Amino acid sequence: MRGCLTWFFLLLAVLLVATWVFAPVVAAGLVSASLGTAGFESADKKVTVIADPPIELLTLRADKITIQATNARLSGLRIASVDLTLEGVALAGRQADSVEGTLTGVQVPSLLGSPATISSVTLNGPSSDLRAILTLNAKDVQAMASAAVEGQMGSTTATKVTLAAPDKVMVVASGITVRGRLVVDKTGGLVLVTTYPAGFSGPIDILRPGPTQPLRFTSIILRTTGATVTATLDPSFFGG
Repeated sequence: MRGCLTWFFLLLAVLLVATWVFAPVVAAGLVSASLGTAGFESADKKVTVIADPPIELLTLRADKITIQATNARLSGLRIASVDLTLEGVALAGRQADSVEGTLTGVQVPSLLGSPATISSVTLNGPSSDLRAILTLNAKDVQAMASAAVEGQMGSTTATKVTLAAPDKVMVVASGITVRGRLVVDKTGGLVLVTTYPAGFSGPIDILRPGPTQPLRFTSIILRTTGATVTATLDPSFFGG
């Protein structure tokens, strides 16, 4: 009997040590595989899972998960770099009490032709109510406005584009000055509403996330130096 108890406690000690040492590594591998299943692709993504104590992972909860990657792809998006931290993570439900981080160099498919470029996307909030702030530089906003006007006018090239707060855009093409407003419509798309001259059809879609893309725009502030766009992230992206 004493020998059986000795082996039992020895086995228990081995299991505890193995869990302490290997559980975070195994959990990181499972999270990485789950990201791949969700469509997140990157040749060098690094996932780190932290739980204190590590045996907490057996309950499918983690204190913190960090995700870092470059040259990533997700739902049609191309992302130069990803740096995210999730805290209070329920691994089974893919939910987190807190998500913070930044995506840089995000290229988004556009109905205007060439992908639109977003300099950075900052994420903050719980996975159930995650908010995003998108920063676009003036050159990228001007390119989108030019493409919208050029698509309406046919074979022409914009020669001048100016931006003004809070939402005004002016595009000059083939000697014609087109004025409009860059706004977010009721369905979460970024559109150009032309105000001059008459005859332009509209609103003209600038960016409209597709059904597989989790972002939905909520507002935009335009400046001479670029634009700041706020957005929400669909909770289903995290399984919420």
